[in-house]
Amino acid sequence: MNITIHSILSNLKKRKTLAAFRFVGLLIGFTVFLYILGLNTREKSYDRFWEDADRIYRTSLSLSQNGELMTRSAKNFPGSVHLLKEEIPGIETACTFYKDVITIFTEQKQFSDVQWLWSDTTFFNVFPRKIIEASSFNLFSNIHGVMLSESFARKLFGNEDPLQKVFKLNEGWEFVIIGVFEDIPANSHLSVDVIAGVNSLWYYLSHFDNKTGKLNDNPEYRPSKLDPYAQGAWSAPAEYRPYCYLKLAENTAIRTVEQQIPVAMEKIALPKHLADTDIKFELQPVSEIHLRSHLEHEYQTNGSQSRVNFLYLIALVVLLVSTVNFINLSSISCMESGKQFAIRMINGASELSVALILFFENFMLSLVALLFSSGLAVWGTIEMQEGLIFYLENNLLLLAFVLVIALVATLIPYYSTLKGRFPDYLKTQTKTLPGNWKGRKSLVGLQFTISIILIAGTLLIDKQLSFMSNYSLGFQPEQTLFSLSPMSMNGKPDIVSRLSAFKTEVRKIPGVKDFAVSSSIPGKEISRYAEDLRLDENAEPLPEVFQLVSASEDYTSVFQLNLLAGTNLSEQKEWQSNEILINDLAAKTMGFANPADAVGQYIGFRGKVKQIAGVFANYHHLSLKNEIAPMILAQDLEWDYSVGYYTLRYEARRTADVLAAVGRLWEDIYPGETADFQFTDERFASQYRDERLFNRLLTTSSLIALFVSCIGLFAIASFDTKKRVREIGIRKVNGAKTSEILTLLNKDFVKWTTVAFVIATPISWYAMNKWLENFAYKTTLSWWIFALAGLLALGIALLTVSWQSWRAATRNPVEALRNE
Repeated sequence: MNITIHSILSNLKKRKTLAAFRFVGLLIGFTVFLYILGLNTREKSYDRFWEDADRIYRTSLSLSQNGELMTRSAKNFPGSVHLLKEEIPGIETACTFYKDVITIFTEQKQFSDVQWLWSDTTFFNVFPRKIIEASSFNLFSNIHGVMLSESFARKLFGNEDPLQKVFKLNEGWEFVIIGVFEDIPANSHLSVDVIAGVNSLWYYLSHFDNKTGKLNDNPEYRPSKLDPYAQGAWSAPAEYRPYCYLKLAENTAIRTVEQQIPVAMEKIALPKHLADTDIKFELQPVSEIHLRSHLEHEYQTNGSQSRVNFLYLIALVVLLVSTVNFINLSSISCMESGKQFAIRMINGASELSVALILFFENFMLSLVALLFSSGLAVWGTIEMQEGLIFYLENNLLLLAFVLVIALVATLIPYYSTLKGRFPDYLKTQTKTLPGNWKGRKSLVGLQFTISIILIAGTLLIDKQLSFMSNYSLGFQPEQTLFSLSPMSMNGKPDIVSRLSAFKTEVRKIPGVKDFAVSSSIPGKEISRYAEDLRLDENAEPLPEVFQLVSASEDYTSVFQLNLLAGTNLSEQKEWQSNEILINDLAAKTMGFANPADAVGQYIGFRGKVKQIAGVFANYHHLSLKNEIAPMILAQDLEWDYSVGYYTLRYEARRTADVLAAVGRLWEDIYPGETADFQFTDERFASQYRDERLFNRLLTTSSLIALFVSCIGLFAIASFDTKKRVREIGIRKVNGAKTSEILTLLNKDFVKWTTVAFVIATPISWYAMNKWLENFAYKTTLSWWIFALAGLLALGIALLTVSWQSWRAATRNPVEALRNE
């Protein structure tokens, strides 16, 4: 064995440049593979950490009328899971909770966008977390008590004991901290800072005096229990429905539960507007929500299974390129070491010992590359601040993979270049290449096939991102700023007067062009809908669902919407009117032949009758991944969670002055609360963050694959040229031109790059078509994408081999023949 180790080190040292090429190529391939494996392991780990995760399901909602789907929502009716628990054996527990947008005020600090849940008492039965501190055994018995996550408790109070400390939120509601729970890990579709009982919500809504800012406490208050059979448990509009989860008992089959749902639904009294609606529940495994659920009203933006699959594909192809490169270079190493091995055979060494030397050499290089790449993958995830903790839970599998690579990189070169040819290597120099040497060049063609596919994919994503950047959105997000409405004004009687004062004064600020208030802004999901729209009081509701946005009359001017017919909303001192605007798609959905026909018509929804004042052109409220939906702009202050948006249009050259002046005005009119204005165009562009990240990863992978391919190509070209020195010398003596020699040396590489282009084009076309399916509005697959990818690959290949070819073609033929 000592002889073998010595032989390995000696062989590597003699061919250290070639060994370095082999090591670097494999190191790069392993690093990319492990890094992407880490990213995808993180994505696939979402919500698998829960105790009994395989028994936890979210109950989502599907509503249809006359066979036409109206909505598929991650939220459901309050009575849904409670009904199932009552009627279906095998459901161990269930919980519902409402997500709220909260600002918390302590004596010294203000925290916006707090992740707040109003939950029933069974939350921790479904989602168990360790209770770190608690002042009450029954965590939801105190109507004024809340539970904080461990990290948020530190954020609020540092290292102080948070128990019994008091804070206020939004309207001035005061709560006391009665417990701290262990953080929910980041790889969950649920992000929670504070949990309060849903009974606390109903209590404060009915007992808090917004005029005085005080709570009318009632010690005798006893919360009423939800009756899942009553109409009230099934009448909530979309924005006021909770998220609903259930946990099955052990050994309960989900299919059994699903089969009993229709029977359970027959026992409830549905409201009139749902009488003709087909209601279906979809039980989604909690561990599949992050990657496989893309419903309306998702708790947060989820990942994508298709993106994970694409990343796996990228990882595999880069690893394949590196492996092929390693095998190719191992073949060259075998041929370079042929004479050395032949001498060993003369001195009594067996063919098996030669093969073992090759195997251990390849295994050592592969293993060291794996160890180094593991460290680089971990370091890379930390540096990118992805929050990933990379772990090699399949280390035995990876070790087996290294063994396979080493074995393949030994057997293929050994049988194709050494076995049966040892006597040839005892000659002064091997005059001919092995018969299957062109097969090694075909492997380079495989590497460039993969590279062309990656390059084409990169070009397409760039084209799609450019398409989205330049696509007409139907509104102007540039030069607009937005902030959440002041939370301290929620429910206050002077909300209208202060809002009017702010509007009047903000318009006086130099550089401010316009100001509007709305329940949503472009780039933010609309959570309010009209699901019961009627064109006539006695008519049946339309099967379509209409998006509903509350907005002031300035909304159209702030976002530069194009009015197609009718007039804009008129200014109202009380910010309320019966006038509405609808988009062009809504007019067509209502059956109007042209926008003008809709103007002046009355429609009813959500128990109110409204008149259509005008029709505006369709615009993209969300990214181009989403279809434009029928939309209604209603003039009122009915905001989601009582939270709206203040938006202003400004002159770009006065950005800093406008922000400073608006901040001072905010403090004057809304003292004790800080404004947080952001740029609308940046917020809208953030919807494409995942696509940009994917593009960077694909671009990097393409460059890496090309680099590794070029390493192998350079080594093969160098070896090919070295073995053909005599042939080149004879040709030049017989009058061959330099250009003819260059053509002779380069034609095989050009041929295999061309073959690579022919193979790569249909594969990349199919893959790119699948990726584009994620977008409702997308660019076209242009021929030049494939042509440019092929030309880039060919150009890089020629540049890589041309240096070696040029040196051989311009060498003095007499010198070459003398050395021979």
